[in-house]
Amino acid sequence: LPSGWRLGAHARAAAALAADQAPAVAYAHHVERSARAGDEDAVALLVHAARTAAPRAPLTAGRWLRAALRLLRRGADRERHLELLSESAAAFAAAGAYEDALEAVEDALVLVPRREVGQRANLIVRIADVKQHSVRRFESQAMLKEALSSIPPPDAATAVALQVALAHDHFWRGEFSQMRQVTGAVSSGGTGGAAPVIILSGVLASLADLYLARIDAARAELVEAEKELAALPDDVLGHNLMLSTQIALAACRLERFEAARGHVRRGLRVARETGQSFIVPTLLRVESNVLLMTGRLAEALRAAEAGAEAASAAGHDRLVMWALEAVSTAAYWTGDVDRALSSAREAVACAQRTAEPFFVGMSQIQLAAARLAGGDAAGAHAQLAPLDTEPSRVLLDLVGAHGWTVLTEAHLALGDLDAAQDATVRAGRRAEATALLQQVAAVRCERARVMLARGEAQGAVMAARDAVAQFDRAGNLVFSARARATAGAALAAAGEPETAKGELLAAESVLSAAGAARERDAAVRTLRRLGHRVRRRFPAPTGGTGLEGLSAREREVAGRVASGDTNREVAAALFLSEKTIGSHLARIYDKLGVHSRAALAAIVARETDPRDIRTPV
Repeated sequence: LPSGWRLGAHARAAAALAADQAPAVAYAHHVERSARAGDEDAVALLVHAARTAAPRAPLTAGRWLRAALRLLRRGADRERHLELLSESAAAFAAAGAYEDALEAVEDALVLVPRREVGQRANLIVRIADVKQHSVRRFESQAMLKEALSSIPPPDAATAVALQVALAHDHFWRGEFSQMRQVTGAVSSGGTGGAAPVIILSGVLASLADLYLARIDAARAELVEAEKELAALPDDVLGHNLMLSTQIALAACRLERFEAARGHVRRGLRVARETGQSFIVPTLLRVESNVLLMTGRLAEALRAAEAGAEAASAAGHDRLVMWALEAVSTAAYWTGDVDRALSSAREAVACAQRTAEPFFVGMSQIQLAAARLAGGDAAGAHAQLAPLDTEPSRVLLDLVGAHGWTVLTEAHLALGDLDAAQDATVRAGRRAEATALLQQVAAVRCERARVMLARGEAQGAVMAARDAVAQFDRAGNLVFSARARATAGAALAAAGEPETAKGELLAAESVLSAAGAARERDAAVRTLRRLGHRVRRRFPAPTGGTGLEGLSAREREVAGRVASGDTNREVAAALFLSEKTIGSHLARIYDKLGVHSRAALAAIVARETDPRDIRTPV
């Protein structure tokens, strides 16, 4: 369930109605259509069926809870209505049905008298939370401010919840100074303790300071939040799982990649234990970024693909957009231009349906990168030029200044060297203000490429070698190899062919091993111009006999099936539908030429250790 939305007493009682869960689910459709108002048995059955279905089918659960509300006896107590409204809103929100969720919470607000200020404020926080996940994100600020001004001083916890919701509102508006001001009020509010809302406030303060280029403060706030989160029990985190995504995102943005991956892994584990599949695509998107920024391209693509599968099952535009962005980015770096382009186009379409400039801009960066890789420099420039203004430049800074890299390369491809140099100057000022290693290194690498295009070979060598050193310090060997290839090209232009060959060969070896095909090919072309023949390396086959012919996801499914899991168990473990698992299994059988689970298990036992395959992405 979304943050803080717990089960009420009646829901728990209904969930305990029967040891066998199947009958409630089987009868619920009939009861929903035929039961009469006031039938308490029907209400209990629907609530129980909804709780059973919620982890895998939250939309159905929300519908059954709404049906239970219609069947309540006239005059039923208000608290019971509020419980069921809260549960149905949580179920609809988990399914991405935000308009239905909003209707439920607003109905609950109508039931609470104005004199009950605290309870109304908590419902307003929920309304803001739902709206922030929908196309109505920017409608909550006035309501939050009004509620905050009406909270009596003793009710500190409710005030904090409102302040955090208001900070989120400022975040999505790009109002980082106001966001930091609000979170500052939270931290000095005297509430004490490491409650999830206090930890989230610290994370939001860290993100605000990051975007305001106060990096030391951002790191200190994040480290403190991480300490408090480590002490938070899993059962409490399970009611506040959005905290895992926010803290993982903040750690990733601050280039604390191992910490970010740790937050992702814990979030995925708790999500799996509590059946909260709605959070999985976002967590996997962060993990894909972490893997990319640590030079693990193949793993980054696998994580992105898994996130896209989970997002597709959820059917929510924002989740799909996030996931497809990650797929496009990973495909761009691995050199799969067609995949990068198709994923980016779909991501832009999803983002445009959300009507949010922030998301549209993020997806446009990936589309521009794919267009540039496909030879459409003019299209890439047209995509990015509108983002080279305030406040959109913050989007160009993300993922190690990826947007600035694409914009500069587009200028170079179009032959506009002055525009390319101007872009690196703007990007450099922003990167130096953050002192984030990979952001600084990426801009220096692009500066080297601009200097090389302008005929300033010696300056390009120094800038590229500086970028290599920064990337090495950051632990990103793939991006370091790209910068090394730039240094090699600059050395060749400076009249040092032998030294250039050494740099280029070292870069080619790393890029080949990492699967960075496009960057590797660029290094090979420079080597050939220097008269050095490079052995052609063929990509790993996508087909073939045995398990090698399976995709990463198919191998994972095969391993779980071989160890005895049913399709339902595999689906639950991987946060996919049973239908998707069945489709995977059909393709696996076809590729391996088998027709049974036993035959599949024999191949898995013969060719690999099933425990290796069962490790989730």
